[in-house]
Parts: sequence; structure tokens; C-alpha cells
Amino acid sequence: MIEIKKILVIVAVALMFVIASSAVAMAKQEEIKQEKITDTFKLKQGYRLHFAAIDVDSMKVWMELTRANGDVVDNGVFQNRDYFSMHDDGTLIVEATKLTVFHGILTDLVKIDDLVQYNKNTGNPILTVDKVILALQY
Repeated sequence: MIEIKKILVIVAVALMFVIASSAVAMAKQEEIKQEKITDTFKLKQGYRLHFAAIDVDSMKVWMELTRANGDVVDNGVFQNRDYFSMHDDGTLIVEATKLTVFHGILTDLVKIDDLVQYNKNTGNPILTVDKVILALQY
């Protein structure tokens, strides 16, 4: 009789560990965020960085800096692996150390490294992102 009680206690303790570990695993799973890759990256102060087109022959990309209402405040064509910056009325808004262009059959990608956004009024950095990936799908 004592052996059965010991076995039941061991089973109950093991069951508690299984339940606790599955709860931790579920909590960790909820922490993982799946971000949708799109052609536009939302910045602060109502700006957006938009991947407009790609020239696959020369591996250049056409980027636009827009406001949330769609007004284009700056645009430019940038060479693969180059530094880039965009302005609003002469004020630096966003820059990055490198833009890398990837051409695919169904999707073209632009990877932006070390993106920094600056406050339009003060010029101070307000957003820093290690890597941004934008996509154009066909």
C-alpha cells in the first residue's frame, strides 16, 4: 500500500512538472512575433520608407520617403551596398550604412542595415533599427 502511494506521489509530481514546462513553452511561443515583410516600413513622426522599384540589371533600388498620407517628401535611386540618406525640406530624416538588393523570381528584397531616423525638429536620433527588410512581390 505504501509503494502505491509513493508511485502516485511520483506520478503527481511528474505531471506537475510537465504542466509547468508546457505553460512556460506556451508563454515563450507567445513572445515570438511574426512580422510581415512588406514594401513599406513605418517610421516615427508619420513617415514611411517605401521600396518603390528595382533595376535588376544595375542592382539599383528606388526608395521613397513619404508621410502617412502618401505625400512623397524625398526619393532617390541607390546603388546596391551603398550608404543612403533621405531628407524632408533639407532636414535629414533617415539614413543607413548599407542597402543590399536581392533579386528573385517572385520577390525582390532590399535589406537596410543600421537604419537611423532623426527627429525633424531637433535632429536627434529617435529610432534605430539594426536591420529592415522590404519586399516587392510579383
